[in-house]
Amino acid sequence: MAGGNEANKAQLRVAGEQRRASREALLRPHTRFDEPFIQSLGASVKIKSMSFARREALQDLANVDGEFDRVKFTVLSIIECLVEPQLTEEDVEALKLQDIAIIDELSLAITYINLPGGGAEEGKDNSRRTPNSASDSSSPND
Repeated sequence: MAGGNEANKAQLRVAGEQRRASREALLRPHTRFDEPFIQSLGASVKIKSMSFARREALQDLANVDGEFDRVKFTVLSIIECLVEPQLTEEDVEALKLQDIAIIDELSLAITYINLPGGGAEEGKDNSRRTPNSASDSSSPND
């Protein structure tokens, strides 16, 4: 069994090494997808990450009279990142009349996928629950 133990140690040494990214690896497209469960809808949606350039463009579009409009940016982000179902600006405006949790959960999921390490990795199960959906609805306080 000593030989097997040596093989495990060699695998650990290899697994612990870090590679440096190449220029090509940095410049290739890096779009991530996720399918978070939206508790207030009782269903999942499909979302994607956005590029730095696209976020910058949306921030510019969200400037109204020289001031950043956070609500406008949220609406534009939902339109940009929500893959299934796809919504128009009018659809998202109609959502504003619904339960606030819907937009908040979508916005949290979109924020999460655009953070470093957020969203799904290739080849892995990408279904997860949003922070709001992690709570058990059958808590003793109900």
